[in-house]
Amino acid sequence: MPSGGGVRRASRQMSVQKQVRSWQMYKGDASRTGYVPIGAGGKSPDLRWRQRVGTRFYGSPIVSSGQVYVLGYSEQQAGIYALAEASGAVRWMYPLSSVPPNWTITLAAAETVVFAGEQARVLALDQTTGELRASTTPFPKDWYVSGNPAVSGGRLYLSTKPWGFHAFHTDTLYDAWGCDAPSVLRLGDSPAVGTGRVYFSTASGIFCLEAITGRFLWWDVLAEGMIQGVSCPVVDRAELYLLVFGHEVSICRYDGITGACVWKQMITVLPEGVRPEVIGEGILPSPAMDAQRLYLGAGHSIWAVKRHDGSIVWQFRTGSIVKSSPAVTDRCVYCGSSDGHLYALSPSTGGKHWQFKCQDRVLSSPAVTETGVYVGDRSGWIYALGH
Repeated sequence: MPSGGGVRRASRQMSVQKQVRSWQMYKGDASRTGYVPIGAGGKSPDLRWRQRVGTRFYGSPIVSSGQVYVLGYSEQQAGIYALAEASGAVRWMYPLSSVPPNWTITLAAAETVVFAGEQARVLALDQTTGELRASTTPFPKDWYVSGNPAVSGGRLYLSTKPWGFHAFHTDTLYDAWGCDAPSVLRLGDSPAVGTGRVYFSTASGIFCLEAITGRFLWWDVLAEGMIQGVSCPVVDRAELYLLVFGHEVSICRYDGITGACVWKQMITVLPEGVRPEVIGEGILPSPAMDAQRLYLGAGHSIWAVKRHDGSIVWQFRTGSIVKSSPAVTDRCVYCGSSDGHLYALSPSTGGKHWQFKCQDRVLSSPAVTETGVYVGDRSGWIYALGH
């Protein structure tokens, strides 16, 4: 094995090892790798508990300080729930006065607070009590939080629709900076943070900004009308990956420093009658990665491709469209499907370790820690599975 591969794996293990008891934001960390270096998994799943948080659930759980946090929705109430990690009991619920129209938003945690978006502002809640600790200045009329916030280096990064990139100080939620995306673009998914840089996907491209100042460094706008969406980016040092959805699904690798496209690999053509804009009720799956491979959902399948050239390693076909973003450990790739199952697969071969049947479609992306796997289904049930 080339020495570079070994160094990369060791470096990631050291940087992530401190966080394996938590999964503090969408895809686990601000770089959105979806990877935790634990050897658990592979055995039949053990259902530790399940808890219902409403009649709809589109986001993904986060885990911090012994609690699981989710956004739950029903016809009467939308709220942020804190569930005991050990039992699923509701510790507290913070009611939301309004919610963004894209119900897919996920929370983010840092130190003693959990961050969430209402339609017109961002909230910081005490993790222990659920009390409001801080909030942003309300956004302009008709603006709302889009996608999933990232926390890194004392900053909270997020995008708002119709167009805007933002950074806030995590201790006060005061503005660090904010800037407008070009008006011709529709903002897309969630930011990813690299070394000194933050990457925002839009519905038709990718933007790189300086993390401290918000200064534009580079951008790549893909052919308008040819694509329907771009996934949340995934970054490792100078390597940046994202999925592009049109009538086919492709994965791209960019040089995160220069913005040059290194390669583009077509994964699959979408099934007849399925269009990207209705794939996931606003949800576009994003890749996860370890030192050697990227794992992604596209069409009815879960795929693995090589990081250095995008060539396909394996394909695992599920019973319906895959809208969930995978999570990966040293032994398992976890990913949900609209067929109502959470799957655990071998990272190297794609062989199935097990599948777990949920009550409804699994649009949620799983959260993985040393203690277990946490996932939600569309009908509002949250599940905790032991490794």
